[in-house]
Amino acid sequence: MQTDIHLQRISDLNHFLHNELSASETYVQVFTKLMADPSGVLSKNHDCHRRRAALIQDQIIEAGGHPNISAETWSGIDSLLAAGVVKPSKHAIHFALEVGEGHGLKLYSGREGTNVVIAEFVRSYLLPAQMWTHNRMRALKIMP
Repeated sequence: MQTDIHLQRISDLNHFLHNELSASETYVQVFTKLMADPSGVLSKNHDCHRRRAALIQDQIIEAGGHPNISAETWSGIDSLLAAGVVKPSKHAIHFALEVGEGHGLKLYSGREGTNVVIAEFVRSYLLPAQMWTHNRMRALKIMP
């Protein structure tokens, strides 16, 4: 029998999974439709999000849950993709990616009041990795 706390843990993990899969999908959309990645930063961020998604899926399965593998492109990139005819500048793309990474940072920050297992997982792995991808995008955004 799963308790309310256990079900909330699985729900939180699925929320995190959706966030990570959406991040991964966003980077794929950027690679295929908007720009190349000569510096490799975007590829490294994409890989980091994919690794986090795989780890979260494992955590959900270990907790007896079923991973919800839905994803969507971040809204800032969706707006750039919807522009259609005009290809957005690399600065606009980098800005939209940095905003999305910032959203992930907010998602993982301040999780201390949640389930102890979730709080430790976020503090030990998700938040440091999210800080890394956010900082890389912020640095890339300000480069000429």
